Amino acid sequence: MALVEIDDLFGHQPLPSSLSDEINEFYTRARAAGGYDFQCGHRLAGAAERAGLTIIHEGTLPDDELSFQGPAHTDVLDAWRLRLQRMAGLEAFLGARFPEFERAFLHTLASPDHRSETRVFIVVARRSSGE
Repeated sequence: MALVEIDDLFGHQPLPSSLSDEINEFYTRARAAGGYDFQCGHRLAGAAERAGLTIIHEGTLPDDELSFQGPAHTDVLDAWRLRLQRMAGLEAFLGARFPEFERAFLHTLASPDHRSETRVFIVVARRSSGE
């Protein structure tokens, strides 16, 4: 089977450090509450092994929407706008600061200086022999 997961969905720079700090706190609280782990991509292979799978391949994938360098294309910005609209947990966490975050984040993605720290991980695994 092929498993794909990301690390650091909002790992895009240059984002104001105050907003980056809030995103890291959001990641921590979401995971602690049993919600989505925004930094689980690099742990995917270990989880597969603990589930009894044998890893055939692990690596990272290029991704023109989540992990790209330079300014985002218009369709990528549109996809991010829609994604942010669906993120009720992030909006609730940021409260009145959410519109500021949304503007700053989309500006970051559109910036010629944009650089992504997000990584898309892939693990190809099979059931271990004897199972």
